[in-house]
Amino acid sequence: MATETRAALDQAEIEDLRERTKAFMDEHVYPNEDALGAGDEDAAALMRDLQARVKDMGMWAPHLPAEAGGMGIGFMPCVYMNELLGAARTPRAPSGRRRPTPATPRSSGSSARGNSANAG
Repeated sequence: MATETRAALDQAEIEDLRERTKAFMDEHVYPNEDALGAGDEDAAALMRDLQARVKDMGMWAPHLPAEAGGMGIGFMPCVYMNELLGAARTPRAPSGRRRPTPATPRSSGSSARGNSANAG
């Protein structure tokens, strides 16, 4: 069964995707990391709200092909997006993707936060 991937994104599209991802994380995720990490019903409701926003933005499940409900953007654009998503302290990103929980605490000066120059 073949999976469908969009035509390769050009550099401008990748930069736009990274900028939209960073803006979303800066506005909605980073300020709510403590609330999202609480593990209670309020955290679950907040995550559902953030997931709905991501879906409305067309940025849901970057790792999945379009026919499976994902973005279908391919590997490298997903990597660039995940660089920003992975900077959050919560192990569950609102993008429809889970990331491994680090075995050791990350430093507070994560390079992905506030730096969009790495999209090369």
